[in-house]
Amino acid sequence: MLTMARQRGVSRDPLVRQALASAVVDSHAMRYTAYRNLTRALRGEVPGPEGSIEKLFWSEMYQRQLETSVGLLGQHGVLLKGSAHAVDDGRWPHLFLYSRGRTIAAGTSEVQRNIIAERVLRLPRGS
Repeated sequence: MLTMARQRGVSRDPLVRQALASAVVDSHAMRYTAYRNLTRALRGEVPGPEGSIEKLFWSEMYQRQLETSVGLLGQHGVLLKGSAHAVDDGRWPHLFLYSRGRTIAAGTSEVQRNIIAERVLRLPRGS
């Protein structure tokens, strides 16, 4: 994918560089959040609301990264399996569409935000 992006000269585009840098920063943040949750589990502590933070961040990060990936592929990024010009046999649009469901699986992003607000930030329950 990045090879195609380089061939098209998109690495010269500051918006593309910013999107790629954001993806790297998100990945690092996700890794350390996962380490925090793993450490808690290894210590034998009960799972806390941090799991909601991890799930929310991961599912939305996944969407952003796939949106960036499909965007970098340009018009070829929307071609499905079977198309002669589909990149990676149409894998990217499939993953992009699948990522939308990840914000619903294991609790919607809205539910996760409510859990974080109530249990982490100790905000009053919404009416």
